[in-house]
Amino acid sequence: MNLVLAVFAILLQAAQGEIDNAIVGDPSVECGDDFFEVKFDTRTTFHGIAFVQNHLDNPDCRTFVRKDESAKNSSLRLTFDQCAIEKRLSVSEFPVLC
Repeated sequence: MNLVLAVFAILLQAAQGEIDNAIVGDPSVECGDDFFEVKFDTRTTFHGIAFVQNHLDNPDCRTFVRKDESAKNSSLRLTFDQCAIEKRLSVSEFPVLC
């Protein structure tokens, strides 16, 4: 029984390992009349989901990068009427093309 628990603990620890990846540089934001798109580059190939906080269950508020794709960049394009997004004018620390 102890051996089974030890193996389970090792497998659980391996499954919870951190993925060494990070955003490189500043994300960029492109604005249109009725949409905006956030683009970002990552240190290693990005396999995951970019989504609007608290709206992961809405397919219009997320983008998937499939494991068969090998890209170090990703983007999320949204219209202003989606995902409880509010359009505001503000000053930003990273490049925004509006």
